[in-house]
Amino acid sequence: MDSRALGYSAGKAVMMISTPYDEGWKVLVDGEPVKIVRGLETFTAFYLSDGEHEIEMKYEPGGLRAGSLISVAALLVVIGFAAAGIVRKNKKPEEEIPDNVSVQDLLPEDPEQVQH
Repeated sequence: MDSRALGYSAGKAVMMISTPYDEGWKVLVDGEPVKIVRGLETFTAFYLSDGEHEIEMKYEPGGLRAGSLISVAALLVVIGFAAAGIVRKNKKPEEEIPDNVSVQDLLPEDPEQVQH
């Protein structure tokens, strides 16, 4: 969430907005980051110097980046399992030996042909 405003102060002042204080807020005054503080223990506030200022506020929830990384990692795992399942499904099954075949039928007739 981003917002922009113009502000004016006649001397050093504190600008307090009615938005609840949260560490996810980033405030830029004239393009420079400023420290935010609690105003009246509840609201977002920051200091302004004398003059006219362009104020930009950005909000990013604390767990947004970590949650996004976890979601992408989980998605990659799901895609990996799906791909492995498709490969396994498309793999030709090994030739099965019919039940009515004995071991003797599988051995060569000449014992000299057996490889060691």
